[in-house]
This record gives sequence, C-alpha cells and structure tokens, in this order.
Amino acid sequence: MTNSNGKDSDVSDRRSLLVCFLIFVFVSVCVSLAVATFYYRHEVRTNVFHLANYLGPVTYGLATTGKMVMFRSGPPYVGTVPFYGARMPFPVYLVFALSKVFGSKFLLIKLAKTLLLLIPLHVAVWISLASSSQAKRAAVLCFVSLPFIIPSFLLISTSLQVEEGYFYSFLAVAFALVIYERQRLLPPWWVAIAFVCAVDLVYLTKSSMRLTCLCLIAAMLIRQSSRSMRIFIVAATMIAPIAWGSYLSSTSGRFSIGSSVDGFNFHKGNYPQFIDRYPPIGDGNLDQWDGTLTASAPIHSEWEDNDDHMTQGLLFLHNPQALSKAFVAKVVVFFFSLEDVGTGHRNDIYAKVSLVNMALFRLLLLGAIVWSMANLIRRRERFASLCFLSVVLATAAPYVIGFALTRHATVLIFPSALALAYYSSRGALHNRRTSGAANDPVHAGTG
Repeated sequence: MTNSNGKDSDVSDRRSLLVCFLIFVFVSVCVSLAVATFYYRHEVRTNVFHLANYLGPVTYGLATTGKMVMFRSGPPYVGTVPFYGARMPFPVYLVFALSKVFGSKFLLIKLAKTLLLLIPLHVAVWISLASSSQAKRAAVLCFVSLPFIIPSFLLISTSLQVEEGYFYSFLAVAFALVIYERQRLLPPWWVAIAFVCAVDLVYLTKSSMRLTCLCLIAAMLIRQSSRSMRIFIVAATMIAPIAWGSYLSSTSGRFSIGSSVDGFNFHKGNYPQFIDRYPPIGDGNLDQWDGTLTASAPIHSEWEDNDDHMTQGLLFLHNPQALSKAFVAKVVVFFFSLEDVGTGHRNDIYAKVSLVNMALFRLLLLGAIVWSMANLIRRRERFASLCFLSVVLATAAPYVIGFALTRHATVLIFPSALALAYYSSRGALHNRRTSGAANDPVHAGTG
C-alpha cells in the first residue's frame, strides 16, 4: 500500500512538473515572439549590418573580410584605423550565422535569435521547478513568469541591438546551476560543463560582465567537494578569455581580456559635463554627446584610442564633488529610478505602460535584494543569498563606475525571479524531506 501511494505521488509530482514547465515554455515563447514582431514595426535599422553599438559594422567586417573588424577614419584618427576589439565575439558570430541562414530577412533573424536564447532560460526554469515541491511549484511558476509581463525585460531580451539581449539567459542558467547545484538533478559533470559554457558565453558577449562571471565561478567552486571538478571548472572557464586575448594579440597587437572601447565607455560616464547631461531626458540618450568626447592627440590604433579615453576619464576622478554627484545619479538609475533611462521608446504604447513596467521591475529586483538581506540576518539560505547579492553588486559595479542605463539592470530581472522562487520553495521542500526521512523505514531513527 505504501509503495502504491509512493508511486502515485511520484506520478503526480512528475505530471505537475511537466504541466508547469510546458505552461512556462508556452507563455515565454508566445509573449517573446509577439513582442519581437510588434517592435519590428518600430525598428529604425532593419539591416543587420546597420545595427547599433558597433555590432552592425563589426558583423559587416566579418562578412566581407573574414575578421571581426570595423574601420574609423577622419580626425582624430590618422588614416583609416582598424578596430578588431570593438565588440565581443558571441553576438557578432550569432548575427552573422543567422544572416547566412535567413539572408536579409531581418524579422526572421530577430525571431530566430529570440527563440534560440530562450532555450537556456527554459533550462534554468526547469531546474527551479524540478527542485521545488509540488505544493510550491505554482508559486515558483508565478515568480519565473513575472519577467514576461515587464516590457523593459521583453524589449531587451528580444532586441538585436544590445548585448544584454544576447546573454541574459546564460546569466540566468549559470545562476540557477549554482544555487541549485546541491539538488543533484543532473550528473555533476553535466552541470559543470553547462555552467562553464554559460559563464563563458556571458563573458564573450559583454566584457563588463567579467566581475559577475568571477563571482559565479567562485560560488560554483565553493559548492564543489571534488578537487578534479574544481580544476576542470577553473581550467575550462579560462579558455574563453585566453582565446579572446590571443585573438586580439594576433590582430591588433595587444593581449587583452576586454574590448578596445572599454576606455571610451569609461570616459563616457566620467567627464566634467556628464552630471549636466545625465540621466538623459525624454527621447535623448548619452550617444548624442559621443562626438564631444574627442581624443587629446592623433590616434594611430584602437588601443591608443582606448588608452587616451581611459586617461581622460581618470582625470575626472580628481574632482570628488562632481564624482560623488555622478556616483549617486548612476546608483539611482541602476537600482531605483522609475524612468526607463536610455530606451528612447516614448511615443508608442510602451510609453503608456512605462510607469507600471518600471514599478514591477523595481519590485522584483529590490524585493529579491531585501529578501536576500533578510535571509542573511536570519541565517537562512545564506549561500544563495550571498551569491545573489554578489551577482547584483558585481553586475552594477562597472556601470556605476562608467555609466548606467536601465537596460544594464534588466539582466538581473531573471536572477531576481529565480532567487525569489528559490527562497519561497525552500521551507516546503525542507519539510517534505524531513517528513520523508521520518517515514522512511531505512532512515527512521538515524541521527
């Protein structure tokens, strides 16, 4: 009779898991494709070679020269200067590959990219649902579905323009693999390989995520009891930065694990007039001031350009009063502002729901932060809470140092949802396991 009840319970649990997972897949796919299609009508650029943030020109360089390169000329550049490190490689190669498959059909490329990058997100959600008790699974499903009613998340996750739309799901699955690692849902080596791939793809998409990747790697290493597993994770995650640095060394003459526009991005958020122009108002964005951030000397290479901008940005640090004002403004934009800074969608339906959108966004992010801090005070779920808070701080740091836009924080929406789902499911899961151990004739009475 006990065995029959146990089998019925297992069947019910698996059915619940499958139903919840399929509901999430259906909702995430339908909503994402609908948003991607809707905003296609508002796209300014409908040619992959014209994509913003250097992605288009570098993809064009890859298509025409076989190398990730774009060219700049005119003052302050001496002649035509090639930039081999302007963009990290993953978005470039993904867009290039999709353009080979779909040609010039921009909408199909956008939809294909959206669907492909939902797959890691589905893995993360499956891990979360499978690790939760049947009684708490509906609550977990609600938490992980919340991002799909937040327009700022959907706008970024379906975008071809910005890097955040290429790594948000890899960040989510890496975070899920870390906090749920002890559940042993998958063979340990599968978990390690999946984790390494996810972290490397986050890094190979955006160089400013290096600190976040290090936090995740450190957290996963703490989780491991096997020395060989730790060695593998460290060695495997080093492959991506070494490969990228070697590529830059062979093409541009300098080994670097970042990009050659890091200096410009730092300068863009650290100069005397910055506080008067930030945050940008209405349809404005910081790009309109890029032309004023000129080099102080003739530029012969991309690294001269990078170093010159970095030097000019560092001079701003000698003005503590302006620096403190800029720091506060960046923190407010990243964590608290109800204004969607830097999106530029002010004249369509998005603008009408902007306040509700941002309120939901902040509620999710700040709710996860507060719950994590409360866990630390109460000494509950300390590892997951520390991991989440470390990821938040590591992700925010480069933007608080450089410049922060709302889209920079959107990549934390799904880790926040996963953290809330994890915290909400722990009590019931713990009770279920304790009850199961007490009723187990093999383990009953053991200390």
